[in-house]
Amino acid sequence: MKLFKKIAAVLAAGAILTAMPAMSLPTVSAAEPARHSIKYVESLGEWRYQATTTWDEKSNGRELYYLKQDIKDGDILLIIGKGGLNLSLDVTLGNLTFLETDYAVVSAKGYQEVYVLQNTTGVINGDVAKAYVYDNSICNLNNNVTELIVTGEKTLSSTVAVLGTVDRVTINNPDKSSYSCYSFGANTFVMDKGTIKTDYSKFSMTPPAASTTTPSGSADEYDDVPKTGESSMVFILLAAALLFFTGSYFLRTRKEA
Repeated sequence: MKLFKKIAAVLAAGAILTAMPAMSLPTVSAAEPARHSIKYVESLGEWRYQATTTWDEKSNGRELYYLKQDIKDGDILLIIGKGGLNLSLDVTLGNLTFLETDYAVVSAKGYQEVYVLQNTTGVINGDVAKAYVYDNSICNLNNNVTELIVTGEKTLSSTVAVLGTVDRVTINNPDKSSYSCYSFGANTFVMDKGTIKTDYSKFSMTPPAASTTTPSGSADEYDDVPKTGESSMVFILLAAALLFFTGSYFLRTRKEA
């Protein structure tokens, strides 16, 4: 009778663990991107930092040292004001925005989005996924760009040069008309005051053919990998298996005795 009760207890514990919902265990989510801004403070004659993208005029902020200390991959950075800037960051930015800078150079590992707003001159070192340039801005992109969007809200008069390749360029005119061109080789894209100066032989007006390359792993293989929120169930099942194993071992040793 005692042996039966012990077997029942082991099986009951395994059943409870197996039935436990995965949601009972904590899940880990990615941190939200932090917001940073730097501004040239004329009264101090230097660039200063605040941990926000809405500059508080009541504060002169802190030294740029604190920006480099706090910023991380995926964060958002706003650069405001006139005063030559040369900034190097050891991160990949989620968003970089230039606002009325007369000459600002930023170097980083890469950028998801870059915005060069009107009345701005900016230089970007590092690959860019999407670059947006507006109105009469002047912009140098010194590495590869996946997509470049040049928009004339008041006037289409931007000057842009790209030293790397550009996969796609979209031009949005003030009259709301637009067009796209593709496949610019390295150091071929040049726009002068809203007009593309690149020779027609250096780019295409039609998008490249879609890739037919098949991923090395099949969909079934990816389905075998635990998704977010599923990994906790794997550990629950392992725990249940361990209890079942303990029960079977107990029975075996009892029988041998």
